[in-house]
Amino acid sequence: MSRPPRSPIRFSVAAAFALALSALIPSSAPATYIGSERIPTSSPVYRDLERLADTFGLMPPFLSMRPLRVVEATAFLDALVAANPEAEADPAYHRARRELDPDWRDSTRPLIRRVEGDEQPTSLFAMKTIPATAPT
Repeated sequence: MSRPPRSPIRFSVAAAFALALSALIPSSAPATYIGSERIPTSSPVYRDLERLADTFGLMPPFLSMRPLRVVEATAFLDALVAANPEAEADPAYHRARRELDPDWRDSTRPLIRRVEGDEQPTSLFAMKTIPATAPT
């Protein structure tokens, strides 16, 4: 006996059900790096912020609290430069801004970092050694 042909609607309903069921199966989530929201209490940024506040006479009330949020410290630096444009030339301003904002113009990036999709080794120990002399 021959079987009757299958209905395309029945097949698509079964495929949609299987797809929905597979979405409910638990799986591991990819790791996500979220930058720290607070400045560690041992950070030298506090010294630079206090120096800037003393030098330019702009003492915010939150500066005596620890730990500070990065957003508060960055807003203080922005307000300081808006009130006193010469503050941007101060070395303490440059140090604090580099520490708080890695995308600032004078900031530097780490020597080794992992770029998504990059399969290169991220450790110096994982790299192969190169011979001191090249064969001739």
